[in-house]
Amino acid sequence: MGYLRRNNKHLTGHKLATSAKRKELELQAQFWLAYSFVACRSRLNVRYLIGPERGARALSFHRHAAQYLSHVVFGLSTFFICSQTRRHRSSVIDAFRLIEDKRDDVAVDKALIFAEVALSAMQHSVARDSR
Repeated sequence: MGYLRRNNKHLTGHKLATSAKRKELELQAQFWLAYSFVACRSRLNVRYLIGPERGARALSFHRHAAQYLSHVVFGLSTFFICSQTRRHRSSVIDAFRLIEDKRDDVAVDKALIFAEVALSAMQHSVARDSR
């Protein structure tokens, strides 16, 4: 049946999210979905992808892939990705460029296509279930 509203409050008394807050929460959910997907597929803890350390080359590749996927699949802006990861805009744009260059490798391209399809399917599933 959904939420019963009275004066913009849920029955428990908590104020319902405004449309701007709802949009912000949706962007954060998409960001974390991309990062969690990459962390799960690479068998890493998400905090290593978000952490301030640069890390080993493989860790950097996974971080770049998560940034790239959140931008390509969900359309998140570079500003939003920078604010969530506490990285400079030029670093995020370089990550996009590095991943695009790696797409020349067939195995990397197939893995990224799989990730794009899986993430967009998850997003559509969540959107359908929330209606």
